[in-house]
Amino acid sequence: MLAQEKSQKTYPTTAEVVDELKRMVDIGFPIVAMSLAGYLKNMILVVCMGKLGSLELASGALAIGFTNITGYSVLSGLAMGMEPLCTQAIGSQNFSLVSLILRRTILMLLLASLPISLLWLNLEPLMLCLHQNQDITRIASLYCRLSIPDLIANSFLHPIRIYLRSKGTTWPLLWCTSLSILIHIPIIIFLTFKLHLGVQAGYLYNPRVALATAGIVIQTTSLMYTLPTALSASVSTRVGNELGASQPSRANLSTMVAIGMSLQIVHKQHVVEYLEEVQGQVLGQG
Repeated sequence: MLAQEKSQKTYPTTAEVVDELKRMVDIGFPIVAMSLAGYLKNMILVVCMGKLGSLELASGALAIGFTNITGYSVLSGLAMGMEPLCTQAIGSQNFSLVSLILRRTILMLLLASLPISLLWLNLEPLMLCLHQNQDITRIASLYCRLSIPDLIANSFLHPIRIYLRSKGTTWPLLWCTSLSILIHIPIIIFLTFKLHLGVQAGYLYNPRVALATAGIVIQTTSLMYTLPTALSASVSTRVGNELGASQPSRANLSTMVAIGMSLQIVHKQHVVEYLEEVQGQVLGQG
């Protein structure tokens, strides 16, 4: 009898699952919208560089890929170590520890920005040693040097984003990102086409076309990661908060709900792919 009661308690009710879904959506939806806004910012850059010419677009694609891999991804990975600590500290209402974690993470990212900045400053000789196209390398190096202030700004932004997300306060991130996009569009157009501050100007055949094409493809495929990333951030926040509040059963519920949502996403993706395949066969026969 006792064993049956324990087994029944392990299954959450429908109301609990729905409540958990609402909490995760409230955290995840602004993250999805923020990711799309960030994607829009990069697409604006790609469009403006494409208007300048194939050389500029190829150089920008190389520089964007290089800065993402060697800089922004490094800072993002280092900052992720803050998330489990911060979510559990907030869950246990230990706000002094949260403040300490935030300050130390910012300091760590600023220190990590120093060697990354040195690498970006010396990109041109490094790429020339690898026998890359000289014109593309020159413009890509200029792009990287001008991106150093943005790298330093991200040393502050990544920890602040994680801090707000750990509190479940993700809407300010969306509003700030949307505002930055609205400001970004007229500024980039004015500087590039009115003040003419745009730059003039691989081992692949026809590197200008190859790099430009690769850059467009990379920016487009990045859309695929917005929903999984938001889901991952949501469940990470919920699990950390519940563990910090000494509620392991609630943390387990959050995990199971997230797994269920992931399976639904994968299932719908396969359905869409199947329908596209069938449509292609029908059109081919017609």
